[in-house]
Amino acid sequence: MELTLEGEKYLSRVRDILYDLEAAEEILVQRKGISSGKLRIDAASPFILHVIAPIIDKYSKAYPQVEIELVNNENLIDLLEQRTDVAVRIGELKDSTLTATPLGLSQIRILASPDYLKKYGTPEKVEDLASHQLLGFSSLEKLND
Repeated sequence: MELTLEGEKYLSRVRDILYDLEAAEEILVQRKGISSGKLRIDAASPFILHVIAPIIDKYSKAYPQVEIELVNNENLIDLLEQRTDVAVRIGELKDSTLTATPLGLSQIRILASPDYLKKYGTPEKVEDLASHQLLGFSSLEKLND
């Protein structure tokens, strides 16, 4: 039995395709274990400034093939739509379709400068705060809206 002219051309083309497929797979195997590409991180500005930014240089030296893109955002976003790899948020996870890993705990603190307390007085109970000037997150449920 012999292949027809069409059969020979078909066999030759299929062999080329299989060779290209093996070569492509070999590239993946060679790069396995080497992190590369874009890593998009979305977090609130204070978290980016005080937690992520200080470790960017060390991370970039360890993974030079990774391009880091930081996005500052306080609102919940659609991770797929925004093509975001990691989002850092404060509070309980409301969307059960997402996977969350706790990074740590943060205590709620009420702070005032000595000058402020001298000028406006020291609150004695939580209710007293209603008559004071507040800066920062005064409504925790808003953190995860």
